[in-house]
Amino acid sequence: MLFKEAHLNFLNYLEVIKNKSPRTVEQYDRHLRKFNEFIIESLEKNIDKFKVKDIVLEIAEKFRSYLYEKNKSISIKTANAYMITIRSFLKFLEKK
Repeated sequence: MLFKEAHLNFLNYLEVIKNKSPRTVEQYDRHLRKFNEFIIESLEKNIDKFKVKDIVLEIAEKFRSYLYEKNKSISIKTANAYMITIRSFLKFLEKK
């Protein structure tokens, strides 16, 4: 499954199955778009061809560093929120 497709499926899952609030879904979407940006910029991957099976722990850890590099004033709490989103996304993918 391609990343873009998984991203949309995950947001739908949050909204329909998990009954998350619209603001929560927006936050998860924003976090995944930032992860998408990281994949394109840091890993130099074509997101249209990036498969979710290519996401490994090492990539998730590099994403945390990327957050701090891109935004020097990011708080630990905010960085953790991004990582919680990625962890939830990966758990969702494991079930698929």
